[in-house]
Amino acid sequence: MGIGVPTDWRPGVESPPAGAPFSLGPADMIYRYLDTVGDGSGTTDAIGNYATATAFKITPPSDRIFVLSRMIVQVVDNGNFDADKYGNNVTLTNGLLMCVRDSNEGILLDLCDNQAIKTNAGWAAVCYDSREDAYGTGNSYLSVRWTFSKSGAGIRIDGTQGQDFAVILEDNFSTLIKHVFMVQGWSYLA
Repeated sequence: MGIGVPTDWRPGVESPPAGAPFSLGPADMIYRYLDTVGDGSGTTDAIGNYATATAFKITPPSDRIFVLSRMIVQVVDNGNFDADKYGNNVTLTNGLLMCVRDSNEGILLDLCDNQAIKTNAGWAAVCYDSREDAYGTGNSYLSVRWTFSKSGAGIRIDGTQGQDFAVILEDNFSTLIKHVFMVQGWSYLA
């Protein structure tokens, strides 16, 4: 897991104590798009008509713990984005739910407090950092940065317990051009 980890430091918190002789190797870092399988091998672009709930997720291997520091969301569509729609004029009935789930897909932590994100403005309600960019005549982009560690610590996902972090969709997103969720963080052996 790196070198020089202090003996009084407990993995699972956001970072080791300031000044600690600690480093993470490339294998410990997480920069990955959520996907339909959870191991990086599934579909990453959440464009489709999800008539039944579909999870885009990340699942640690059974011998690792993941600590997710933040998630970057990108929604690309043509035309202008309205605050009360998703993308350009997409109406969502169920919205997007972000959660940590157990091995039976039971929700352990609901990051939206049962208030699914149904609009472009809905992202700002849960994570504040969101912006729309339009580059002249091209597509419009909604970029969202949800820094979990700013609320106290990263989100701990325990592979030994079969947990995952998931964004659950149950609406029609087929008119979007791009719709991806990248998580960033680090991992360590359980």
